[in-house]
Amino acid sequence: MYKQFLFLLIIIFNINMFAQVVIKDEITLYETESPDEETLTMPFYGKITGNVNSGAIINNRIRKVMIEADGQIVVRQCICGAGCPFIQSSWIINGVPASTPVTVTVYSHCENGQFIGAETRLTDLGDNEFNIEAYNPNFQQWFNATTLKFTATTPPDCPNAADDCPSGFTEEMPELILEHQPPSFTSDEECEDNPNRLAFFSPGLRASESTNLFKNISTSDIEVCFDEQTQEWKFELTENITLNYIKTICADNITNPQTWNATLVYNIEQIQNMQTSECAKLLASIEAHKTYFGSGIQDGFVFTEILDSHETQHQNDWQSYINKYKNSYYNIPLEISNDCIDFIDDEDAKTQMLSSIKNLFFSEFWNPYKESFLLDEYLSPDDDATKEKHKQLEIKLHDRETVQKIIKAYEDAINNKCD
Repeated sequence: MYKQFLFLLIIIFNINMFAQVVIKDEITLYETESPDEETLTMPFYGKITGNVNSGAIINNRIRKVMIEADGQIVVRQCICGAGCPFIQSSWIINGVPASTPVTVTVYSHCENGQFIGAETRLTDLGDNEFNIEAYNPNFQQWFNATTLKFTATTPPDCPNAADDCPSGFTEEMPELILEHQPPSFTSDEECEDNPNRLAFFSPGLRASESTNLFKNISTSDIEVCFDEQTQEWKFELTENITLNYIKTICADNITNPQTWNATLVYNIEQIQNMQTSECAKLLASIEAHKTYFGSGIQDGFVFTEILDSHETQHQNDWQSYINKYKNSYYNIPLEISNDCIDFIDDEDAKTQMLSSIKNLFFSEFWNPYKESFLLDEYLSPDDDATKEKHKQLEIKLHDRETVQKIIKAYEDAINNKCD
């Protein structure tokens, strides 16, 4: 059975560097599936104290209690096969930063000279104090193992940092914004270099074009502070991160006499205002739009709403890849941990932390998303078999209900006009 206990004290206030801050004194307790471990989270910077049930150890009701936090370990035990006339009950672990996991492991008895982990249970006694019991199957009974008490102490400051973080400050990545860019945004002239192309959708597939993080975000867009409670540097990006895409109609290709020599139709109202003498071309053109743009468009009409609905399906599919990997983006702060001495001052912290953010964005989010997108959309590798698969994907996409509904609306309008 998995249980989680959460205690929150929330305070909201405004300061200059961070517009709104939510402070949380938080204790998270996990009763794990493992029968021999309790894990708690240190709610603030401070010390952990407790008293082990030394009598239970001396009388073989439990054999060993081990408490671990921030690389410090306290052990109270009676070695397997040996007697113990005295066990010190009290224990203390000092200087534990906030959010540090605190693990308590209890061993109930010995078998073949080895400690055997005990099933444990935790009781909240209030005022940041807890009691842990352990079950001994030989006695079929629960025994007190140790108490724990969290006590806040004054944390050391960081002389390298200009600003202390407000207590409980939480790092968060800014929202990912999908931003529509003009075709000129990239160096690729998708329409000009492909004269038969009617329209296209493309996300930025080069790192420098995919997002403003690589091209426009600088140290002026990051604020840093030192969190005395967790004893770590923290950051806040002050600009949203964009993911760029291009979606456009290749109007010049469509109207060019050397290519399609077609007339652009932007809405159904245009059809209603046409002469009946255009009906033959209208009927041929709408038939061509029903499939993945076959014959019939040449010297006819191109309905831009149908083109746009097709490319929007590509955009929606792309967004599904973003959603698939976006947790990796929002988890970037969890991968960055820096002690006071890691940076000499705020500017050093800004430079190095921004570099870490960009590296993690690339390795944990952008690169996996891009690889999955290219492979699943049959855009890579560049061979005939993959190109054929991509063509079939385009055909299936064009057959989607959303696209076909728009085609049907245009077909009905043309039939009403030409009957």
